[in-house]
Amino acid sequence: MTGFGYNVSGFGSFPSRGSPLEIQALVVAGGANSGYNRAGGGGAGGYFASPARLFLSGLGYTITIGAGGAQAAALNNGSDSKIVADEGSGSATIYQSKGGGNGGNQGTVPSSGGSGGGGTIASPRTGAAANNSGYNSTGNAGGTAAYASGNLGLACGGGGGASAAGTNGRSSSPIGNGNGGAGTAWLNGTTYAGGGGGSFYTDTGNWVPVDRATGGAGGGGAGGGVSYISSSGNVNYFGVSSGAANTGGGSGGSSAAVSGNYNLGSGGSGIIIIRYAGATAASGGTITDAGGYTYHTFTSSGTFTPN
Repeated sequence: MTGFGYNVSGFGSFPSRGSPLEIQALVVAGGANSGYNRAGGGGAGGYFASPARLFLSGLGYTITIGAGGAQAAALNNGSDSKIVADEGSGSATIYQSKGGGNGGNQGTVPSSGGSGGGGTIASPRTGAAANNSGYNSTGNAGGTAAYASGNLGLACGGGGGASAAGTNGRSSSPIGNGNGGAGTAWLNGTTYAGGGGGSFYTDTGNWVPVDRATGGAGGGGAGGGVSYISSSGNVNYFGVSSGAANTGGGSGGSSAAVSGNYNLGSGGSGIIIIRYAGATAASGGTITDAGGYTYHTFTSSGTFTPN
């Protein structure tokens, strides 16, 4: 039997099944964190907007929401989000989006993921590619870092977003500009899966203009930075912003420490939303209605069950 997106042999004969429910789903994975020192922006979680499809009446669909990469000196990719039809040995993954790739740091290259992390000072300074092989999701690569010798200017690349690659850093005045790639708007009008902005660092005899990297639309965090005059010890410090919760946004990249504090950021957790036309006809998640549709929003793991 086909038409449900998977082969349902092994699920039983469903003698009491009612009419299937036609749904559309958004599946966004968790965004990545970024490194602790001169780091590229974290990549957004993979983004997937399903076509209309049928879910079986009375069958539980297990919802798993991917966590964002944890706020830590360790480099953490985002975790996967997925929908699984669960009936004993007949369980099958319906849709799955891949967690974002981390932004690396001074000595480590960024990682690929749903969207790739932004490039860092570590050779070759290029951003990581998106890699959604075996997943339903899509994403984009991180931007490339730029470096002027003597620490006159380092600008790391932005993390990739659902609809655009991260911007390349710029090591000439104004230093920075490694913005996170933009996310994508879903059917509810909200944008998800924006990449994190890359960090910048300068060490010169005078203040130089800087351009702090922004996070991509869809929950990406802004990059941090340090503008430093070594002869006087004066420092201008810009903190990092985390990816927004339940958007799959990547974290902004952290720059060098001030007073031992790297002001680390975390990736935004993922989200799954299921919608269908008409009145409520299923359970699970937070249920709302708008424009003739019912929406089931999952910001934590749970079960979606059509009546």
